[in-house]
Amino acid sequence: MSGQTEIYQQVSHRLQSEDFKNRFVSQPKLILTEMGINIPDAVQVDVHEDTATVRNFVIPVKFADEDESVASNPLFRKAIALAHRDANFKAELINNPKSAIAQLTGESLPADLDICVYENTPTLKHLVIFVDSASEELGEKGLKTVAGGVSSIKLPGPTLGLVAPLIF
Repeated sequence: MSGQTEIYQQVSHRLQSEDFKNRFVSQPKLILTEMGINIPDAVQVDVHEDTATVRNFVIPVKFADEDESVASNPLFRKAIALAHRDANFKAELINNPKSAIAQLTGESLPADLDICVYENTPTLKHLVIFVDSASEELGEKGLKTVAGGVSSIKLPGPTLGLVAPLIF
């Protein structure tokens, strides 16, 4: 396990503290630097927090289909792979994620679920704090709101943790 991976695990553990989480959301670069991650001065770090009705995803600068650290959700991993091959799809995924996912899967997402997609660049890194939820599937209400009444799309993330780029 790399040093950065261990630091991200420590951050994920410390996110259980509301005080630490608030400080991390407002000053991620400072906290990561204090914990030993060398972030170049020219790099900005933004943190996005999932909620019960909002999921955040990041398109990395580089992507390998088999890289589960980038997106543990198979659907979003598929969307990222397509975004790296198709600039039009990438633009749609960033600007209208629900439409892009519907285009990719042929299914719609619940109306009360918002999807935000960000793109990492060499000078801007996005980190996502996953929602605190034991469920990895949409709830009963969410499933009923999907067209046709049933959906195989599973978007909610794992318990509270941090998804971050492994290299700055």
